[in-house]
Amino acid sequence: MESRTRPFRSRSQCGSFRCKGIFSEHADAFRDVRDLAQWKPEKIFSEEFLPGKTIFCRVFWKRFIFFLLFWGSGLFGSVQIGSLYLGFSLASISAQTLYPSVPLVGVQSATLENIMLLQNLRDTDRPCIGRNSWTIGYGTGGVMRGNVQTPAGADPNRFETSFGGILTGTDLNFGTTSRLGAFFAYDSVTLKNASDSEKANADQYLWGLYGRKDWSGGYFMGTGAIGHGRLRQKTFSENSTLEALGETNAWRAYAYGELGTEFRFSSVIFQPFWGLQYYHASSGSETADPADPALLSLPALETNSFQNVVGVRFAGTFWKNDVHSLCAHCSAFWFHEFLTMDDLGGTDSISAQDVGRDWFIIAPTLEWTIGNFRIWSGYIAMVNDRETLHLGQGGFAFCW
Repeated sequence: MESRTRPFRSRSQCGSFRCKGIFSEHADAFRDVRDLAQWKPEKIFSEEFLPGKTIFCRVFWKRFIFFLLFWGSGLFGSVQIGSLYLGFSLASISAQTLYPSVPLVGVQSATLENIMLLQNLRDTDRPCIGRNSWTIGYGTGGVMRGNVQTPAGADPNRFETSFGGILTGTDLNFGTTSRLGAFFAYDSVTLKNASDSEKANADQYLWGLYGRKDWSGGYFMGTGAIGHGRLRQKTFSENSTLEALGETNAWRAYAYGELGTEFRFSSVIFQPFWGLQYYHASSGSETADPADPALLSLPALETNSFQNVVGVRFAGTFWKNDVHSLCAHCSAFWFHEFLTMDDLGGTDSISAQDVGRDWFIIAPTLEWTIGNFRIWSGYIAMVNDRETLHLGQGGFAFCW
């Protein structure tokens, strides 16, 4: 009886798309998966991939629908939650003081710090996968056109603000899909009114954690921090040179979560995202020294801020060789802020500045990679109808 044996095929033969047999009927699907992994832009618009039956189109449209859903839900959430706050305003001030505005500007400083942290976390094209350490420094200045009440002769709709700070952190990668790290941040915020009769300052510290998890078609990022701040107030009387100094401590914390997806076209990355941020600050009461109630006697304050963020990030590599690469990134997003501030009692009834609820932020950055080092420098503009902040920022990172 003639024996029949199954012909032996090597692994290289069976791994090939030319392999016949059980893989032949699925060869087209494997080609689609291969091209999807390479993400060739010429394949996206070719007739071969236009029909909805291919694996590429199913994945592409899945990501596109996901992108529309979280952008749409972000806009819808703003309208719905915003309707609950309709008519709410922080416009009235019965005491001539910048003190209650300092915690609100502290919200902006925490937002800017989180923006720079998230820019670093969104970047997936790092020179190596392992441990990563980074440091970012920044400084900014601007003019708020709020509704502050100042002494006669001063501009009642103008006061100056400035920020400056540093962030440093380190993280560990778990494979190519998970990243977890810790950071420390320090910032200083200064406010000064138009007549130079009042100045407020806050030195603030934050300790936090951050992480990122990727999956097929999307990612989730989260940051959270808690910290301490010291608020100082200097006020001059309108009719004398008597100076009142006040000082108090504050605790603050924030948490942020973001969902996004990523499209790659050759060397260009298109990355839409949607995020939510909550911020809380609580400061003690402030008594003047010398204790003159006519000059300064301010209550404890509690500030809560909820932000809905919708944005997009573009990244592209302009030049690359075995050692160096030059990349450009740009994040642009809008956020709507739902803000409350409680006056917890005191001799003066005070409210904070109305600094606006809707903000547009654009952050272009140029990055140079040298081996395992990354160096970058960029600009951030934070704009609404009452305020414009111009921020310069730069940093470096090393991975091993």
